[in-house]
Amino acid sequence: MIEPRNDKAWRELVKARDGWRCQRCGKRSVPFSDALHAHHWHRRGVQATRYDLDNGITLCPECHAFFHAHPAAAHEFGEKHLGSERWMRLADRFHGKRDRV
Repeated sequence: MIEPRNDKAWRELVKARDGWRCQRCGKRSVPFSDALHAHHWHRRGVQATRYDLDNGITLCPECHAFFHAHPAAAHEFGEKHLGSERWMRLADRFHGKRDRV
């Protein structure tokens, strides 16, 4: 897996992985435009998950704003999108815990 080393590389990898499509509403964009956002599930200030691709999802500006305004809905969507096991492993890394066995 490619490990991005800066925010721009991380954003572009997340959007490319998601096919340049909002994962909530399906809105599409052309590659490398700013029409879509790469949203961090867990805040990017924690280096353990800052550039983890599981910590990102492609959203249109409207869905991105919705997730920030409705964190419980974002959490529910994120867990469903990643699957419970990957979601929990991401949360553990964010909180500095070792991977679950």
